[in-house]
Amino acid sequence: MYDFDGRVVAGPRGIQPLISAEKSPIYIPLKMRRPAAPVRMGKIIVDSFTNILFGENRFPTIKIEGDELSQDFAQTIARIGRLPMQMIRARNLGGSTGSVGLSWCFHQGVPRFEVHNSKNLYIHSWVDRVLMTPKHVTEVYMFYKVKWDGKQFNKSYYWFRRDWTPDGDFIFKDVLYEKDKDPYWEIDEERSNRHGDGIVHFEWIQNLPTDEIDGLPDYEGLFDQFDQLDILNSVVTRGAILNLDPTLKLKMDPEQISRMGIRKGSDNALIVGLNGDASYLELTGGSITAGNELLAAMRRTILETAQCIVPDPSEVAAQGVSSVAIKTMYAPMLSKADILREQYAQGITRVLENMIAVVKAKQSAPTVRPVIDPSTGGPAMDEATGQPLLEEVQFTLSLPAKIEMRPKLILDPESGIEVVEADDKGAPVLLPVRIQRMPGEGGEILLTWPPYFAPTYTDQSTIITAMQTATGGKPFLSVETATDIVSSALGVDPAAEKKRVEVEGKEAADTSAAMFPPAGGGFQGGFGGTGGAPDTPNAAPTDVPEAVSPPIEG
Repeated sequence: MYDFDGRVVAGPRGIQPLISAEKSPIYIPLKMRRPAAPVRMGKIIVDSFTNILFGENRFPTIKIEGDELSQDFAQTIARIGRLPMQMIRARNLGGSTGSVGLSWCFHQGVPRFEVHNSKNLYIHSWVDRVLMTPKHVTEVYMFYKVKWDGKQFNKSYYWFRRDWTPDGDFIFKDVLYEKDKDPYWEIDEERSNRHGDGIVHFEWIQNLPTDEIDGLPDYEGLFDQFDQLDILNSVVTRGAILNLDPTLKLKMDPEQISRMGIRKGSDNALIVGLNGDASYLELTGGSITAGNELLAAMRRTILETAQCIVPDPSEVAAQGVSSVAIKTMYAPMLSKADILREQYAQGITRVLENMIAVVKAKQSAPTVRPVIDPSTGGPAMDEATGQPLLEEVQFTLSLPAKIEMRPKLILDPESGIEVVEADDKGAPVLLPVRIQRMPGEGGEILLTWPPYFAPTYTDQSTIITAMQTATGGKPFLSVETATDIVSSALGVDPAAEKKRVEVEGKEAADTSAAMFPPAGGGFQGGFGGTGGAPDTPNAAPTDVPEAVSPPIEG
């Protein structure tokens, strides 16, 4: 109710106090004041763990062993549906509240993922309570619409509700909020999807596992420390600001001051008399320094309790550029990050498995949904049976086609059979073919997580030196592998560089062969006349193998 100066805050939380508001006549404890300079340690901790989990080049690789079609399909729907970005949002919410909801669907053939705040979710029943697999989930929250009544804009509050069941995803019509009155829920058939897949298109993810439905946030048990840190930072900040506007101290008779008044500034002279004195009363810098030291100590204690490492860049530079040194410094955080990887990997895996299963099922069986009556917006009913009318819907996917190079087939005029067309050198002619992406037989989905910290160039140089010493200076890395590593480091396309290396190597080999022809040849017949001109062209004996020039690696 009070800001940090002790004034009553007018309006809802987050609104600035009125300018004319006066300070409270009674002392307001610091605990009851709104911090003027909050540190937001909760956000710092959550963002740090999200970065180390799904930051740059840290999203796991999706693999399905033994089924390249399903693997390509899973990777495509994750890319088109922007699953990495949605998982970052899910991790931020889960790290803040302890749990998060993740739903999925195919909207007009395009995969879609949505993140839902757990504070708005209620789970009615479970398929498997131990594995946290929900069966019926409801999302309910209140929102407002701004309407013009002819004189001014007014806010009208409404209820929003959405349910996920094995039969479909149901969105209800918005209901106007009325005090002391329960809302009447009516399904909006146009916005709902009665898929009948038998699978709930929703996953419940715990941030840190517990026996309860809700998991634990990243900063569990640190709420009191957050409050004290915000209060301390607000006190130090307020003291420093007030010290920049010091109080004038006058050693004069109060009556004289009241008669003459006081005007400050470099353009005004302050007359204090022979026995008077004037000076500015300022706080000593030691109090602010002590406050900053205590602030740093409290911040360090909070981060240690949360197992969160937020290093100073100067400390990282002092530790060295080795990935081993960096990993040692982040060791407390990585142990907790391993648990988070396991928790969110389960959600990603189950979502992709269910999506592949649904697509495979819809390929073999038509999709049936109720017919919508345009006059009522609800399902049309059969007058004879009184049951909803159903219609078959063709399930289609709107995914980018996969391009494959396949041999070009032509019709042989002599045999009338299709054969592969060949070029002048006898190689088959290849044409790009667009293939619709569909899942294969399926298999176990595996997520391969990248290392938290990739080896630096210093580490790689050390490893290469050690391997050369161990092998006695012999080559231990192929040219193709070296090309991949260097191309990735320089930001160029490895495939294009491989082709260039092959072309340059072939050109160098041809040049060397032209300059140094194969040895061991001879010519038949003798020399006739003068000048050493052969009677017959040189011809290599058939029993002498042709010499081959050594390959030149470029």
